[in-house]
Amino acid sequence: MQELSLSEYVTIDRRKSGRRIKKKAKKAVKIALLGSFALNGFREVLNAKCQGLGIQASFYVNDYNQYVNELIDKRSKFYKFHPDITLLFTDVAALFGDVYLDPYRYSEKKRMDAALHNYSKLARLAKNFVKWGSGILVMNNLVVPTYSPLGISEAKERFGLFD
Repeated sequence: MQELSLSEYVTIDRRKSGRRIKKKAKKAVKIALLGSFALNGFREVLNAKCQGLGIQASFYVNDYNQYVNELIDKRSKFYKFHPDITLLFTDVAALFGDVYLDPYRYSEKKRMDAALHNYSKLARLAKNFVKWGSGILVMNNLVVPTYSPLGISEAKERFGLFD
């Protein structure tokens, strides 16, 4: 089966969201989309895919780059939604800033400190979710770069881009 384009999914979502589904959905699921970037299109694609499988999905999508606020405030709209599935999308470049964009400008210690800091930040958010949330939390894999400005010399670095 050929995958549809984003605009086709958006069209399907708009057509179906205004109508009641004639046959009762087999299942219902509440999905929260949290992210550090604009999540335009994710809801529409997931909704169309769910409807195609006979699943009635309802969604919560955080405001732009508000995932931290949603996860640290136990009274947030996110926690009030009580999702079955939460998908957390984080932008590695936003998390690491210049350490990601120009890593070898910084010492090995600075790179390692940045990695530990961001790991701790995400771990704290996950602990909050376990304490106050519902359902399951799926955190995307932080993108591992496929290119290093050092080329094969990357392997000689003790704490490089691929670590």
